[in-house]
Amino acid sequence: MDICRHTRWLRLSRKDQSFVLEASDRAQRLLDYLPRPEEQAPSLITLVGNQSKLRALRELGISGTGPKGKRGHGEIHLFVSPSSQRADRPILIADGDMPLQNRLGRPWKPQLCHEISVRPFPGDVVSDKLVNIADHIYYRVLFPFTDAICFFATDLGGIERVVQHLAMWMDKGQPSTLEIRPWLIIAVDDGVEEEVLATFWDLVCTETTINIMDRFTGIRIISLAETTPRSKGRRGPWARLNRELLNVSQLARQVRLEVNCLFSARHLAGFLQHAAVCATEMPLEPFDFIRTSRCKNPVAPDLEMHLSRFMKHFQTFDALKRFAIPIIASCFILDHYPPEMHRFHPRDVFCTLYRETCSAACKSSVLAHEGSRYMILPSAFTSLVEEEMIKQFTQYASRGSSEALHRQLMASFQHEWANLRSDDTCFCCIRRRPQFGLPCGHSLCENCVRVFGRESPVDPWLFYIDACFLCQQVSDVRIRMKPDTASVRVLSIDGGGVRGRAPLEFIQVLQDCVGLPCPVQQHFDVIYGTSSGAIIAFALYANGWPIEDCIVCFESLARLAFQPRPSCRIPILAMVYEFLVSLLVDSRYPARNLESALQRVFGSTRSIIDCSKASEMGAMVGMPVTTIRDASACVFTNYNGVGQREESADYHVIQPEGGIRRIPLWEILRCGTAAPYYFKPRHIEGLGTFQDGGLMYNNPALLALAEVAALFKATPDPSLVVSLGTGSARADRPDVSRSRPLWQDSFPLRIFRAFWQYGNSKRAWNRLLSREKVGRTGEFFRFDIEFEGQEPPLDNVVDMKEISDIARETILGSPALDRLIHRIRAELFVFELDPRCPFRLVNGTYQCVGRILCRLRARTPEFVAFMSQLDQASASFLIGDRVLPGSFQDRSAKREDGNFFKEVRFHTPSRTEPITISLREGGAACPISGSPFTLQFLIEVQSLDARFGTADHRKRKWLNDGGNEVRRKRMCRR
Repeated sequence: MDICRHTRWLRLSRKDQSFVLEASDRAQRLLDYLPRPEEQAPSLITLVGNQSKLRALRELGISGTGPKGKRGHGEIHLFVSPSSQRADRPILIADGDMPLQNRLGRPWKPQLCHEISVRPFPGDVVSDKLVNIADHIYYRVLFPFTDAICFFATDLGGIERVVQHLAMWMDKGQPSTLEIRPWLIIAVDDGVEEEVLATFWDLVCTETTINIMDRFTGIRIISLAETTPRSKGRRGPWARLNRELLNVSQLARQVRLEVNCLFSARHLAGFLQHAAVCATEMPLEPFDFIRTSRCKNPVAPDLEMHLSRFMKHFQTFDALKRFAIPIIASCFILDHYPPEMHRFHPRDVFCTLYRETCSAACKSSVLAHEGSRYMILPSAFTSLVEEEMIKQFTQYASRGSSEALHRQLMASFQHEWANLRSDDTCFCCIRRRPQFGLPCGHSLCENCVRVFGRESPVDPWLFYIDACFLCQQVSDVRIRMKPDTASVRVLSIDGGGVRGRAPLEFIQVLQDCVGLPCPVQQHFDVIYGTSSGAIIAFALYANGWPIEDCIVCFESLARLAFQPRPSCRIPILAMVYEFLVSLLVDSRYPARNLESALQRVFGSTRSIIDCSKASEMGAMVGMPVTTIRDASACVFTNYNGVGQREESADYHVIQPEGGIRRIPLWEILRCGTAAPYYFKPRHIEGLGTFQDGGLMYNNPALLALAEVAALFKATPDPSLVVSLGTGSARADRPDVSRSRPLWQDSFPLRIFRAFWQYGNSKRAWNRLLSREKVGRTGEFFRFDIEFEGQEPPLDNVVDMKEISDIARETILGSPALDRLIHRIRAELFVFELDPRCPFRLVNGTYQCVGRILCRLRARTPEFVAFMSQLDQASASFLIGDRVLPGSFQDRSAKREDGNFFKEVRFHTPSRTEPITISLREGGAACPISGSPFTLQFLIEVQSLDARFGTADHRKRKWLNDGGNEVRRKRMCRR
């Protein structure tokens, strides 16, 4: 397919009486298609002029006209000199004019082969002259990256006009945060160069008081007159101008190399793109190369807090200098230098990103806390960290991996780590809250698992932790991650005492109907349970028990927990005796039976965040409790409360000072099952007293959805929500007031009934559905049972068999069951773009390439069974309404390792147009996980626009890692 010949990058135009800047993707397209864009470092030369400039372009082997033989007004075009495109130093030419008349055309119609963004300038520049806007573009967008700027004086109206433009540039302040200055070359048609230079300096002194040499490395005047003595030679003065441009750009390049600011083509394309995007923003700020490189991976906003927590563990200056400072400096290198990041000088990085944070953390923590005997000034501390970072940067530069450097340093302090633990800060990176507790007592954040964990050779979403990264204690931990493009699947289990037998039966039926030889709980990512539902959730996930074992355990636990106290043998007095005893001891049942049962099931010391089968399944499990004073809702989680929540949330995630690991899981479950009247509330030392969460969230589905939004900012809306109820009395119509004894309708009882109704599960589900966004693509399923009379009490253990029978009959008779089963199976597939060449804009549409993958892994029983079932059912994938050819047993649908892999090609009119990929099985078509999605969403979640690396240190595969050499060569010639 022919590559287009468009070269325009920037264009000024008018729209609705305002100036707008049109920016195409020319810079990315041009530089990414160089033969070795990660290794080649272009030199940018900017030419400003008209007719004279065109001849200079021809000397560089470039045609200065557009595809139709003409050039628009107020445009900047980009080229690569053909003779240099394979060199280590490609010559990148920015070719533009300076609008001399205050006239511009309207924005162009969208091109069919380039992405174009249109951004208006603020209202306060509408009345500005066009030439001033053009000066702004040159100075803010091109000046920071240019090695040489050449003005063609005659084209612009003479040397006086050139000086006026330069004076206007000087008034705009520093162009960037780096002290890299280009060379200035002024080409004149006549005159002696020395005399023109003298005139130039006189004019500069008249126009501005700013020293122009603060912005330029040097100034050259080149005469293009054919009659000068220097013009004698091959091609005369034009060849000399060409040589001068190349020579001074080489000098500027050497300076960039010395100060670590010589950028690869890949990075330069990213910087140019960002500069063009920000060109219309006000107020003017110098272009910050380092902060721009961190746009996709910013420094943690709470870094100061994490540094303070870490440094409070050190009591002496010796420990601080020998241990803490090297670890902090190494964490900064790990944070800023992932694979594909430009190697900025570490001093510049520290001063830009970390100095202020270190100083603030020092003031609040370093040797200034109780127990410390020394003091250190913030300035001294920051200097020590800075020098250590510079020292370690040398080692990083020689090794080429900040991950390997940090791993080695952490291991060198393995004995010191033995006494340093935190559930609030991950000590591997000192910038995130940890999520996974290891057997040694240390905790890790998800990102450090991705960076330092061993990725499974057959499962890209499974990581092994063979030993603690800090103390090196051997472990056998497996942690699963959600695929980047997958949406979230939610399971919510109501509370209800022995009626918890109903959701257990629902889950049993689900497993049978899904028809795969793997635990049904693997099909959900976020799981919330209340009271008995919490016990079920943690038995399924933390213990990893099969549903059959959970049923047996639940029934046994219920019979043990609901054993009454010894009572009076006289029947008439027994009820009075039990009531008085319950009133005196604040519960009907003794807590010891429930507590011993919970300890037997979940262990006596196990923590809620300890790595478990839940971690191996990638499951995030939570449960609500309520306080005894105001019944406000609190949440305990197995992911240590990570996430970003709205301040207006009506619940609080428990993050106790001193860490969650000091509280055993059984004790948390004991708090969550303390239903009023049945069991006493449970007090946790240093945290508070809690009771059953069902008082506020007996149906925790709303909590689960709020947590999904807090945990997964890229995919805040789940694609699948399954809510399992514990039953309620059938209510065909409201219970209208009628004559009853006064005590039955007294105000205390009326208040109690109203309060109890607030936590009603059915009411909560209806409220959830009414709050859903219009157009949401996720599907919501609720299975619940209804009793003809009053629902059984929470402690009625004799009715468990009847409850399970009703639950089985209810779900098997539900018309929603088949749809849910198909949806669960479709969610086992995910789609991702091909990172080498995710899309191309051709004839106005995005032609995309990607692949459908299966979460189940090759050669496992569940994978073999799933593929066989799909093949026998003649299942197929659809993109929109188009059926994709091929069978599930085709060799083309599998990789060499046997895993499912189906290449998909499709086109979409825009980045934001929804794209639906579905699995059709037995006539029913259900979207696969994450579908429908947009092209823009896929680019963002796969980090395909991250040119400077990612926080998890993954290295993207680009087209140049094995792409079409001919296509790149043709692209660069344009």
